[in-house]
Amino acid sequence: MTYYNIENTKTILLCILNWGLGHATRCVPLIQQWQAAGHRVVLASDGRALELLRIEFPDLTCLPLPAHNIRYANRFFEWSIFFQLPKIALITLLEHFKVRVIVKQYGIEEIVSDNRYGCFHPKKRSIFITHQLNIIIPNPVLQNLARSINKRWIKTFFEACWIPDCEEEPNLSGLLSHGTQLPQIRFIGLLSRMQPLKVKKQYDWVAVLSGPEPQRTHLEELIIAQAKRSDKHFKAVIVGGKSEKNEQYFVKEGIEYCSFLATKELNQLFCAAKVVICRSGYSTLMDLAATKSQGILIPTPKQTEQTYLAQHFLTQKIFFSQSQADFDLEVALARYSDYTGLKDIFNNGDSLYDF
Repeated sequence: MTYYNIENTKTILLCILNWGLGHATRCVPLIQQWQAAGHRVVLASDGRALELLRIEFPDLTCLPLPAHNIRYANRFFEWSIFFQLPKIALITLLEHFKVRVIVKQYGIEEIVSDNRYGCFHPKKRSIFITHQLNIIIPNPVLQNLARSINKRWIKTFFEACWIPDCEEEPNLSGLLSHGTQLPQIRFIGLLSRMQPLKVKKQYDWVAVLSGPEPQRTHLEELIIAQAKRSDKHFKAVIVGGKSEKNEQYFVKEGIEYCSFLATKELNQLFCAAKVVICRSGYSTLMDLAATKSQGILIPTPKQTEQTYLAQHFLTQKIFFSQSQADFDLEVALARYSDYTGLKDIFNNGDSLYDF
């Protein structure tokens, strides 16, 4: 790893999107290694992502940012987002003004934003983190418009664009991030707070839930209902992904539910499971790659990025996947072993710190 000399340490503001927990979890190794390099790190987010950061880094300053609170429609998702653009623009403006206040108050020297478009400063070096330069929308007119605005915004307001992926094959994001020409782009390798552990495979399956509501709850209810109906005896754990809760109980004999696990415990669980049932969110895929875990993918309905990634890895015979509407726990458990998993892609970004 390339670390800064102690004389060159900086005060870094890291702003993280609250869209599930994935944006926050993938920034954990960044924060840890900035701390190891002697930097002062200030964190900013909202909702469950902010709560996770406070749990993982109790000694760091964690500041609230305006919440986007995007409504997640079950039908016509892209049009639902389109009609919320005025609200999204307002929140982006508000978070930008909030960042200006934080920069002045805390002496911020550099800003790193994980998918928060308003978190930049015209007088401070600002870096944008994303894995989705090429936004996927079923409507081609909206897709072209969204891609054009996305790239123009990053090019205009950020000095660098970090992509948590490998530039060459094999890579994780496929067409989401590759094939785009922007001078700011830098592929920094995959990011995960997880690591491979040599532990006994003591669980038949583990379900790790994440993503925006209400779909997170819908999937939780679906998995619990099917687990209860099954006449097979499983040893399993369901992790709810609710960082604000502290719930723990048995769904039925052998199947435990817990609302949230910190990094160390979740890492142990990933490695102790024969298979992880999860969303096909990008950060979760990086965790599967880091732990070399088998996975069963269930994309969030109408979330086109997750649908693309699930189909991409299903076609390549890497991960078995089913839609949420068609999910069948027993079928998935019977079929996942026919797929290879991600074995040789993880490198965790060796040159991340050379700003």
